[in-house]
Amino acid sequence: MPNPSPASAHHPLQVPAGLLIWCLWFAVFYGSLSFACMISPPGPGPFTWLNGGLALFTLTTFALLAWRAWRAWQLTRAPGQLSEHQQALVCLSGYVYTITAATTLLMGGLLLSQSLCL
Repeated sequence: MPNPSPASAHHPLQVPAGLLIWCLWFAVFYGSLSFACMISPPGPGPFTWLNGGLALFTLTTFALLAWRAWRAWQLTRAPGQLSEHQQALVCLSGYVYTITAATTLLMGGLLLSQSLCL
């Protein structure tokens, strides 16, 4: 059987990919927050241009992670198409994508519900 490409849902890189996407979201979220607060702090309250931009970024990241989780869970429903090893990788990556999607949404929601620049 040929080796799957890294974009394939049953490639071993799919397991850490969810964590990598979440780490990039976290770094960009806080980096852009710090930079924006230093350059041009928005007014008080949760309804600011900064919160709006970060909310859009958070929802986009959540949508990507949720789509990847959905894709992995769809593959687990067709057990005859994958070997046991591939099935285990797809299941594990589905858990990772699901947890990171939920964490992105929860953390983003909590952070964006308050005034960010103090």
